[in-house]
Amino acid sequence: MKNPSLSRFIMVSHQDGERVVIRVHYVGKPRIMVEFTPRMDGEGNVTGGTLKRICRENCWDGNAHRVNRLVSQAESFFLRSIGEEQPTHRLKL
Repeated sequence: MKNPSLSRFIMVSHQDGERVVIRVHYVGKPRIMVEFTPRMDGEGNVTGGTLKRICRENCWDGNAHRVNRLVSQAESFFLRSIGEEQPTHRLKL
């Protein structure tokens, strides 16, 4: 079963000096950003990653259960996207 909310994620990767930073943004509400430190193989391909940081908009009611679910979906989106030859919803800066 496909998850319709996965289409609301976008992955942005850029090089910050010597390290590569990959961020997955959720463009719905609540807005969140999950940053990953990628694991690279010998050929320079991303083979996985470690969740490094989560940023979310300020919210008075907490909404923690929804944010937790979205972080899990962002990680799933990240792992699915690095396995594709031409990933959709990906920007490279």
